[in-house]
Amino acid sequence: MRRAPRPKPVRLAISLGDPAGIGPEVTVMALAPSRHRRYGAIEPIVVGDLALVRRLVRELTPGTRVVSHRPGRAVPEGAIAVHQLDAPLGPLPVPGSPNHDGARAALAWFERAVDLAHQGDADAIVTAPLSKGEVQAAGIAGFIGHTEWLAERIHAPEPIMMLANDKLRVALATTHLALKDVPAALTPAKVERAIVVTERELRERFGLARPRLALAALNPHAGDSGAIGPEEAAWIAPLAARLRTAGLDVSGPLAADTLFVRAVRGEFDAVVCLYHDQGLIPLKLTGFETGVNVTLGVPLIRTSPDHGTAFELAGKRRRGRPLATARSMEEAIALAARLARHAAASAAPATSSLSSAPPSPT
Repeated sequence: MRRAPRPKPVRLAISLGDPAGIGPEVTVMALAPSRHRRYGAIEPIVVGDLALVRRLVRELTPGTRVVSHRPGRAVPEGAIAVHQLDAPLGPLPVPGSPNHDGARAALAWFERAVDLAHQGDADAIVTAPLSKGEVQAAGIAGFIGHTEWLAERIHAPEPIMMLANDKLRVALATTHLALKDVPAALTPAKVERAIVVTERELRERFGLARPRLALAALNPHAGDSGAIGPEEAAWIAPLAARLRTAGLDVSGPLAADTLFVRAVRGEFDAVVCLYHDQGLIPLKLTGFETGVNVTLGVPLIRTSPDHGTAFELAGKRRRGRPLATARSMEEAIALAARLARHAAASAAPATSSLSSAPPSPT
């Protein structure tokens, strides 16, 4: 009996993050051979420092094979291939002590991962965390986050940040803004783009036949008929009504104090939120260690763990075990691999199928 051909591995370009943070260690832990079963066939291409990865493998996952990445050469099963930049980046910091060289290295590794995917040498990107403050302090004043920098590097339209765990998905109409600047930044066009892109990506990337979206209100009690704020009555509710007329399944604007209870219970496939903490507080409350950040609205697949550099945990051990957990990085790798496989299947109409049932976010 002829064996079925092995599935083609998904090539994941994984940027190592700030070397002073927990990114390098959670990446190495998440890529231990014992973890690969949940990802399916993958070829992990870690964009970072070869010596650093080898040291962490010796400490955390002895027995993991580490090889240098060569474009066009397959990564041995269960191994980590490290793609090292040719240009010197300066001495890397020790865990827990960030410096400018480390911040610049983290950004350079991320940019190379983006380039690998943009050039077709990787199927998806996974980014370990870096520090916005450290990158800016190192002289890159315009950097406000992975999401925005990715879009700028590949000249993509304004991206949408979505975060997901196994209970909730939230998409953000605005991202890294001071709260006082949010009302002025919100426009009908910006909110409409967040809704339309989220609905489209849930269909095309996640395989939902008809996504059910909820739109969060800006003000308490959805403005309470204008008593607490004018935005809902003036333009947010009319916008949602117009999109429903156009065929989108979008409810709202709904008061955020009850909306997320309904979403966690399964009434909606995603919530479109109007500012950063409106979405991230419930997301992290319902699954702090399993959240994944997904960039929508760009032609590349990019995920990341939903946590920061955690400099205070980097390199720390208790009874020989790291204080940092790799759960969120594992979820980010699993989701990137699943989205890449769905994209490949969708590109081959004879074998593509979309499920009408909402899949688990990860």
